Amino acid sequence: MNSKHYEVLIPRSVEVILQKHADYIMNEQQAPSIAAQWLAGIFEAIESLSQFPDRCPIAPENFYVQKDPNILIRHLIYKKSFRVIFTVVKNEVRILSAKHATQFA
Repeated sequence: MNSKHYEVLIPRSVEVILQKHADYIMNEQQAPSIAAQWLAGIFEAIESLSQFPDRCPIAPENFYVQKDPNILIRHLIYKKSFRVIFTVVKNEVRILSAKHATQFA
């Protein structure tokens, strides 16, 4: 079976958000090895969106943002506590934001 491959685009602003969360784990929770594992794991999860990104559910933000009705905002939940917000446009997965699961919009 031949599956479509998508290019995953991660803006620098999202990389900064993820690094800040890893820094929090490292400094505030004094767990550098867990921070490194968390950061590597979330980037791996994001890269997994290159295959079947539509497997992820539509994000709550989709219903509040005025946009093209053909483009859905989806989210990837990582470790039950972190959300990666993205859209799929043609052959690209565009990461829009990343935030703790308790944060919306």
